Amino acid sequence: MTDIGVERSVSPSLRTRSAGQAVMQKCLAVHDDAPQRGRLARALGHSPLHSDAAGWYAEILAALDTGRRLDALDGVGAGFMVLHSLPIGDEDGLPGADIEHLVIGRSGVFCLSSTLTRSVTAEQLDAVVLEARLVSTHLSRTLQRVVPVTPLLVMASAPEPKTAARPTPDVEFVDSRALAGWFAKRGPVLTTAELATVALAAEQPSTWNVSADALEETTAVNDFFDLQSEVDAASDRERVALTVATTTAVIVMLASAAVIVSATSGLLQLAGH
Repeated sequence: MTDIGVERSVSPSLRTRSAGQAVMQKCLAVHDDAPQRGRLARALGHSPLHSDAAGWYAEILAALDTGRRLDALDGVGAGFMVLHSLPIGDEDGLPGADIEHLVIGRSGVFCLSSTLTRSVTAEQLDAVVLEARLVSTHLSRTLQRVVPVTPLLVMASAPEPKTAARPTPDVEFVDSRALAGWFAKRGPVLTTAELATVALAAEQPSTWNVSADALEETTAVNDFFDLQSEVDAASDRERVALTVATTTAVIVMLASAAVIVSATSGLLQLAGH
Protein backbone atom coordinates (compact mmCIF):
# COMPACT_ATOMS: atom_id res chain seq x y z
CA MET A 1 0.00 0.00 0.00
CA THR A 2 1.32 3.42 -0.92
CA ASP A 3 1.57 5.97 1.88
CA ILE A 4 0.10 9.05 0.24
CA GLY A 5 0.81 11.28 3.20
CA VAL A 6 -2.62 11.60 4.80
CA GLU A 7 -2.90 14.90 6.62
CA ARG A 8 -1.66 14.58 10.19
CA SER A 9 -3.88 17.17 11.84
CA VAL A 10 -6.22 14.52 13.16
CA SER A 11 -9.41 15.53 14.92
CA PRO A 12 -9.98 13.44 18.07
CA SER A 13 -13.75 13.59 17.70
CA LEU A 14 -14.04 10.43 15.60
CA ARG A 15 -12.11 8.45 18.22
CA THR A 16 -14.26 9.75 21.07
CA ARG A 17 -17.71 9.08 19.62
CA SER A 18 -19.84 6.76 21.73
CA ALA A 19 -21.22 3.50 20.44
CA GLY A 20 -24.81 4.09 19.35
CA GLN A 21 -24.41 7.87 19.36
CA ALA A 22 -26.32 8.53 16.13
CA VAL A 23 -29.16 6.19 17.17
CA MET A 24 -29.32 7.95 20.54
CA GLN A 25 -30.35 11.12 18.72
CA LYS A 26 -33.14 9.25 16.93
CA CYS A 27 -34.31 7.59 20.13
CA LEU A 28 -34.40 10.85 22.07
CA ALA A 29 -36.23 12.65 19.27
CA VAL A 30 -39.07 10.12 19.57
CA HIS A 31 -38.90 9.91 23.37
CA ASP A 32 -39.30 13.67 23.75
CA ASP A 33 -42.99 13.20 22.88
CA ALA A 34 -43.54 10.79 25.77
CA PRO A 35 -46.28 11.94 28.22
CA GLN A 36 -45.18 12.78 31.74
CA ARG A 37 -45.76 10.03 34.30
CA GLY A 38 -47.97 10.72 37.29
CA ARG A 39 -46.97 10.00 40.89
CA LEU A 40 -48.72 6.62 40.93
CA ALA A 41 -47.08 5.57 37.67
CA ARG A 42 -43.69 6.55 39.06
CA ALA A 43 -44.33 4.66 42.31
CA LEU A 44 -45.37 1.53 40.40
CA GLY A 45 -42.26 1.72 38.23
CA HIS A 46 -43.91 2.46 34.89
CA SER A 47 -41.14 3.03 32.37
CA PRO A 48 -40.55 6.65 31.33
CA LEU A 49 -39.53 5.44 27.85
CA HIS A 50 -41.92 6.27 25.02
CA SER A 51 -43.24 3.02 23.55
CA ASP A 52 -42.32 4.16 20.04
CA ALA A 53 -38.71 4.64 21.17
CA ALA A 54 -38.36 1.13 22.62
CA GLY A 55 -36.94 -0.34 19.41
CA TRP A 56 -34.27 2.36 19.15
CA TYR A 57 -33.48 1.92 22.86
CA ALA A 58 -32.89 -1.82 22.48
CA GLU A 59 -30.71 -1.20 19.42
CA ILE A 60 -28.59 1.25 21.41
CA LEU A 61 -28.09 -1.24 24.25
CA ALA A 62 -26.90 -3.83 21.73
CA ALA A 63 -24.50 -1.32 20.18
CA LEU A 64 -23.17 -0.33 23.61
CA ASP A 65 -22.58 -3.97 24.52
CA THR A 66 -20.67 -4.61 21.30
CA GLY A 67 -18.83 -1.32 21.74
CA ARG A 68 -17.59 -2.25 25.21
CA ARG A 69 -16.25 -5.55 23.92
CA LEU A 70 -14.53 -3.88 20.98
CA ASP A 71 -13.00 -1.17 23.17
CA ALA A 72 -11.14 -3.93 24.99
CA LEU A 73 -9.35 -4.60 21.69
CA ASP A 74 -8.59 -0.99 20.83
CA GLY A 75 -4.93 -0.24 21.26
CA VAL A 76 -3.96 -3.69 22.60
CA GLY A 77 -0.37 -4.02 21.37
CA ALA A 78 -1.20 -1.25 18.86
CA GLY A 79 -3.04 -3.98 16.95
CA PHE A 80 -6.51 -2.47 16.54
CA MET A 81 -8.30 0.82 16.11
CA VAL A 82 -12.03 0.99 16.80
CA LEU A 83 -14.45 3.73 15.74
CA HIS A 84 -18.09 3.88 16.82
CA SER A 85 -21.13 5.51 15.22
CA LEU A 86 -19.06 6.61 12.25
CA PRO A 87 -21.02 9.19 10.23
CA ILE A 88 -20.75 9.27 6.46
CA GLY A 89 -21.97 12.43 4.75
CA ASP A 90 -23.13 13.09 1.24
CA GLU A 91 -21.43 15.46 -1.18
CA ASP A 92 -22.73 18.44 0.79
CA GLY A 93 -21.49 17.04 4.10
CA LEU A 94 -24.97 16.21 5.36
CA PRO A 95 -25.38 12.93 7.31
CA GLY A 96 -26.26 10.11 4.96
CA ALA A 97 -25.28 6.94 6.81
CA ASP A 98 -24.06 5.76 10.19
CA ILE A 99 -21.63 2.87 10.61
CA GLU A 100 -22.22 1.23 13.98
CA HIS A 101 -18.62 0.03 14.48
CA LEU A 102 -15.48 0.08 12.35
CA VAL A 103 -12.54 -2.10 13.35
CA ILE A 104 -9.14 -1.75 11.70
CA GLY A 105 -6.36 -4.19 12.55
CA ARG A 106 -3.60 -6.32 11.08
CA SER A 107 -6.34 -8.78 10.10
CA GLY A 108 -8.06 -6.19 7.91
CA VAL A 109 -10.94 -3.72 8.01
CA PHE A 110 -14.34 -4.75 9.39
CA CYS A 111 -17.72 -3.06 9.36
CA LEU A 112 -19.87 -4.29 12.27
CA SER A 113 -23.58 -4.12 13.01
CA SER A 114 -25.35 -5.62 16.04
CA THR A 115 -28.65 -7.48 16.20
CA LEU A 116 -30.73 -8.70 19.15
CA THR A 117 -32.70 -11.33 17.26
CA ARG A 118 -31.90 -14.77 15.88
CA SER A 119 -34.20 -14.16 12.92
CA VAL A 120 -31.90 -12.20 10.64
CA THR A 121 -33.78 -10.58 7.79
CA ALA A 122 -32.71 -10.06 4.22
CA GLU A 123 -32.82 -6.31 4.87
CA GLN A 124 -30.30 -6.62 7.72
CA LEU A 125 -27.92 -8.61 5.57
CA ASP A 126 -28.24 -6.18 2.69
CA ALA A 127 -27.69 -3.22 5.00
CA VAL A 128 -24.43 -4.46 6.53
CA VAL A 129 -23.10 -5.42 3.07
CA LEU A 130 -24.00 -1.97 1.72
CA GLU A 131 -22.33 -0.26 4.70
CA ALA A 132 -19.14 -2.28 4.19
CA ARG A 133 -19.06 -1.30 0.52
CA LEU A 134 -19.61 2.33 1.46
CA VAL A 135 -16.70 2.25 3.92
CA SER A 136 -14.51 0.56 1.31
CA THR A 137 -15.40 3.22 -1.29
CA HIS A 138 -14.44 6.11 0.99
CA LEU A 139 -11.21 4.56 2.28
CA SER A 140 -10.20 3.46 -1.22
CA ARG A 141 -10.81 6.95 -2.58
CA THR A 142 -8.72 8.55 0.15
CA LEU A 143 -5.84 6.07 -0.05
CA GLN A 144 -5.99 5.66 -3.85
CA ARG A 145 -5.97 1.92 -3.41
CA VAL A 146 -8.71 -0.70 -3.08
CA VAL A 147 -9.34 -1.33 0.63
CA PRO A 148 -11.46 -4.48 1.19
CA VAL A 149 -13.93 -4.27 4.08
CA THR A 150 -15.54 -7.34 5.65
CA PRO A 151 -19.18 -7.01 6.79
CA LEU A 152 -19.74 -8.55 10.21
CA LEU A 153 -23.08 -9.13 11.96
CA VAL A 154 -22.70 -9.36 15.73
CA MET A 155 -25.27 -11.53 17.46
CA ALA A 156 -25.95 -9.83 20.78
CA SER A 157 -28.45 -12.46 21.97
CA ALA A 158 -27.74 -15.74 20.19
CA PRO A 159 -24.65 -17.18 18.48
CA GLU A 160 -26.56 -19.19 15.85
CA PRO A 161 -28.73 -16.94 13.69
CA LYS A 162 -31.59 -17.99 11.49
CA THR A 163 -30.99 -16.31 8.15
CA ALA A 164 -33.51 -15.36 5.51
CA ALA A 165 -34.53 -18.10 3.06
CA ARG A 166 -32.49 -16.82 0.13
CA PRO A 167 -28.83 -16.84 -1.00
CA THR A 168 -26.86 -15.26 1.86
CA PRO A 169 -24.31 -12.57 0.98
CA ASP A 170 -20.76 -12.85 2.24
CA VAL A 171 -21.48 -11.72 5.80
CA GLU A 172 -19.57 -13.06 8.79
CA PHE A 173 -21.60 -13.91 11.93
CA VAL A 174 -20.13 -13.86 15.44
CA ASP A 175 -21.51 -14.03 18.97
CA SER A 176 -20.75 -10.77 20.80
CA ARG A 177 -19.17 -12.74 23.65
CA ALA A 178 -16.69 -14.30 21.23
CA LEU A 179 -15.55 -11.11 19.49
CA ALA A 180 -12.08 -10.95 21.06
CA GLY A 181 -11.35 -14.58 20.23
CA TRP A 182 -12.75 -14.21 16.72
CA PHE A 183 -10.38 -11.37 15.88
CA ALA A 184 -7.45 -13.09 17.61
CA LYS A 185 -7.80 -16.15 15.34
CA ARG A 186 -7.59 -14.18 12.10
CA GLY A 187 -4.24 -13.98 10.39
CA PRO A 188 -2.61 -10.70 9.35
CA VAL A 189 -3.38 -9.21 5.94
CA LEU A 190 -1.98 -5.72 6.58
CA THR A 191 1.56 -4.77 7.46
CA THR A 192 2.16 -2.48 10.43
CA ALA A 193 2.74 0.43 8.04
CA GLU A 194 -0.44 -0.32 6.07
CA LEU A 195 -2.42 -0.55 9.29
CA ALA A 196 -1.15 2.85 10.40
CA THR A 197 -2.00 4.40 7.02
CA VAL A 198 -5.56 3.01 6.93
CA ALA A 199 -6.17 3.94 10.57
CA LEU A 200 -4.97 7.49 9.99
CA ALA A 201 -7.23 7.86 6.95
CA ALA A 202 -10.20 6.53 8.95
CA GLU A 203 -9.68 9.19 11.61
CA GLN A 204 -9.99 12.03 9.11
CA PRO A 205 -13.49 13.60 8.95
CA SER A 206 -12.75 14.51 5.34
CA THR A 207 -12.55 10.80 4.47
CA TRP A 208 -16.24 10.49 5.36
CA ASN A 209 -17.45 13.84 3.99
CA VAL A 210 -18.25 15.25 7.43
CA SER A 211 -16.99 18.36 9.17
CA ALA A 212 -15.02 18.15 12.40
CA ASP A 213 -17.36 20.71 14.00
CA ALA A 214 -20.37 18.48 13.37
CA LEU A 215 -18.77 15.67 15.39
CA GLU A 216 -18.41 17.55 18.65
CA GLU A 217 -22.08 17.19 19.66
CA THR A 218 -22.27 15.09 22.85
CA THR A 219 -25.58 16.30 24.29
CA ALA A 220 -27.43 13.25 22.94
CA VAL A 221 -24.99 10.90 24.67
CA ASN A 222 -25.39 12.58 28.06
CA ASP A 223 -29.17 12.80 27.67
CA PHE A 224 -29.41 9.12 26.71
CA PHE A 225 -27.46 7.94 29.74
CA ASP A 226 -29.72 10.12 31.93
CA LEU A 227 -32.71 8.40 30.31
CA GLN A 228 -31.11 4.98 30.85
CA SER A 229 -30.71 5.76 34.55
CA GLU A 230 -34.42 6.68 34.74
CA VAL A 231 -35.44 3.49 32.90
CA ASP A 232 -33.26 1.33 35.18
CA ALA A 233 -34.63 3.04 38.31
CA ALA A 234 -38.20 2.51 37.08
CA SER A 235 -37.44 -1.15 36.44
CA ASP A 236 -36.15 -1.53 40.00
CA ARG A 237 -39.29 0.12 41.40
CA GLU A 238 -41.46 -2.13 39.24
CA ARG A 239 -39.75 -5.23 40.67
CA VAL A 240 -40.28 -3.95 44.20
CA ALA A 241 -43.94 -3.15 43.48
CA LEU A 242 -44.45 -6.60 41.95
CA THR A 243 -42.83 -8.27 44.95
CA VAL A 244 -45.03 -6.32 47.36
CA ALA A 245 -48.15 -7.13 45.31
CA THR A 246 -47.26 -10.83 45.16
CA THR A 247 -46.51 -10.98 48.88
CA THR A 248 -49.76 -9.20 49.69
CA ALA A 249 -51.72 -11.56 47.46
CA VAL A 250 -50.18 -14.60 49.17
CA ILE A 251 -50.99 -13.19 52.61
CA VAL A 252 -54.58 -12.48 51.56
CA MET A 253 -54.93 -15.99 50.12
CA LEU A 254 -53.54 -17.57 53.29
CA ALA A 255 -55.79 -15.44 55.47
CA SER A 256 -58.80 -16.32 53.33
CA ALA A 257 -57.89 -19.99 53.49
CA ALA A 258 -57.62 -19.80 57.27
CA VAL A 259 -61.07 -18.17 57.49
CA ILE A 260 -62.56 -20.83 55.22
CA VAL A 261 -60.97 -23.65 57.23
CA SER A 262 -62.21 -22.11 60.46
CA ALA A 263 -65.72 -21.64 59.09
CA THR A 264 -65.81 -25.16 57.69
CA SER A 265 -64.63 -26.59 61.00
CA GLY A 266 -67.37 -24.65 62.81
CA LEU A 267 -70.04 -25.96 60.42
CA LEU A 268 -68.83 -29.52 60.89
CA GLN A 269 -69.00 -29.15 64.64
CA LEU A 270 -72.57 -27.83 64.42
CA ALA A 271 -73.49 -30.68 62.10
CA GLY A 272 -72.06 -33.17 64.58
CA HIS A 273 -74.39 -31.85 67.25
